[in-house]
Amino acid sequence: MKSFFDAETGDWFKPYMAHELGHYYFGTYKRFNAELGDMLSEDFAEFLSLKVAQNLIADTIYAGKLKEKMKSLAGFRPIPFSKIKTPTDYQDRDLYVYYYAPIIFSAIEKEIGQERMWKWIQLILNTPADFTNYAFVTETLKTAINEPELFKQVETTYLLSEDSMEHALNRLQQ
Repeated sequence: MKSFFDAETGDWFKPYMAHELGHYYFGTYKRFNAELGDMLSEDFAEFLSLKVAQNLIADTIYAGKLKEKMKSLAGFRPIPFSKIKTPTDYQDRDLYVYYYAPIIFSAIEKEIGQERMWKWIQLILNTPADFTNYAFVTETLKTAINEPELFKQVETTYLLSEDSMEHALNRLQQ
């Protein structure tokens, strides 16, 4: 716990702990059971880690973490969420779940706003589902956005497009 309060390591350790605590919600409270399950569990934990960095540490730490993720994605050509059918479809699991997916969700948050993003997270955690697959992800997102045109734009740009990563990187750099 000393690392948590240490001036030199605290800014690294706090987001790390936030990620691990995020697994209480994404992995324990809500278990995912379909092809996107691994990504959802890791990505939302990582997304929460980014939000802790942004809101509880410093915006510069958040910006630095986003920049690091963007840089790590150079040359990576991920397939969109909608086309994931098996865990091998991720190609590079670590890049997909810890870098690409948090970038996508951060861009979605920028499109729909923080309030709708938190609503989406709550729906993901609290909506009963036999399968936590792509249909589950999009139905909860559609409900959270509650605006058909905006939902369609977000789905098309970030979940269906082969260029989803480029769209997300451009949106986050605006």
